[in-house]
Order: sequence, then C-alpha cells, then structure tokens
Amino acid sequence: MPNFVMLRFANDHTAGTRPGGPTPKSSVADNDLAVGRAVEAISHSPFWEDTAFFILEDDAQDGGDHVDAHRSLCVVVSKYAPHGTTKAQLTEGAVPDSYAPFVDSRFYTTVSTIRTMESLLGLPPMNNNDAFSSLISTVFTGPGDQAAFAADNSNRDNGLIYTANAKNAPGGKESSKMDFRHEDRIDPQKLNVILWKDAMGDKPVPALLTAKHKNRTKDDDD
Repeated sequence: MPNFVMLRFANDHTAGTRPGGPTPKSSVADNDLAVGRAVEAISHSPFWEDTAFFILEDDAQDGGDHVDAHRSLCVVVSKYAPHGTTKAQLTEGAVPDSYAPFVDSRFYTTVSTIRTMESLLGLPPMNNNDAFSSLISTVFTGPGDQAAFAADNSNRDNGLIYTANAKNAPGGKESSKMDFRHEDRIDPQKLNVILWKDAMGDKPVPALLTAKHKNRTKDDDD
C-alpha cells in the first residue's frame, strides 16, 4: 500500500428523506459499517504492523461531543493503542474479558492530527500551524498487542442499511431538490431540520437549528 491513504466515506451526510433514497439511519449505519470493514481488512493483514487509522468527522460543527459543541471526536486505531480501563479492572483480582477504549481528553485540533501523521511518516511540518501543534502521542503508548478488529455487521444483517425513504416521507419533496452529488451544495439549516424531524418525529425543532445567522462582513482588519 502507499504510505498515506486518504479514504472518504460520505454516506453520513445522508440523502435527506428523498423518496426511494436511503433513509438517514440507513446512510449513517452504512457509513459506520464501511469504516469497520476497512479497519477489519487492514487488521487482518500484514499491514496491521505499521498502519494507523485517524478517523475524523466532516462538518463536525453539527456533531459536537458530550462536553461542548466546539469539540468533536477523533478515533485513532492501531496495533499500538493503549488499553483503557474497565470496571472489572477496578475490582482487585478481577480479570476483564475485554478492554474499554482508551480516551485522551486533552486539547487537540484537526491540525494536531495532521502533525501526528506527519511525524509517523517522517515528514517535516508544512508550516508553523502544524509545527507548533500538539502531537497526539498518547494513543501509541500501548504494548502493541491490540487484536485484529471484527466489524459489527448487525445493521447489515437486520436490514437497516437497505431501508429506503417512503414516497410520503416528511421533507421528501425538499430533499429531492437538494444536490447531494457535490460537497457543500446544500443549505445545512434546511437539511438539519429535515433530519431532526426524521429522527425525532413531532418533537419541537430546537431553536438553534432554525435561528437566522447574520452574514459576516469581510474586513481585512479582522
């Protein structure tokens, strides 16, 4: 394989509720399965010895984590990931049958991810932004005994990834007018409301999703 691979799975953007298209839940489940199968394939190959996955969300401004909406997730997978702590390990003498994921809650940015990948590849920084970014080094401090990964096929086996939107799906007419073939061609505010109604039914749409934002004036002094 090449030393660096950029792999893009775009289904978690969904196709809205366009009639006949995959449902939002189907799209997200299909995207998750694709990630799992990629890791499974590499972890069962000789490349597992020296491959790391850095899994980032695109458009994470609408996918904040459990702490703050300014934050998102970065999942790093490799043979050298440290073991997390399980409840069983907290009990003296208990032997866990599996390890929990290791969580590093220190402050990093997307540029930290780039800096870490550069370091692993033996490449110099491209500019001061990545040169001064923190390395995400803690996730490679394990003993190198992480077992091969098995993808969770449950949403394939139960048929979720094959479900399609009904002809009368709420927001279907609006979704049909949206351009899902190209990046960033859709009004995210309109799509977010459609996805909310699909997931939450009649629950009120949060004001944050419908709030009008003023267009910022470009100013060279900013």
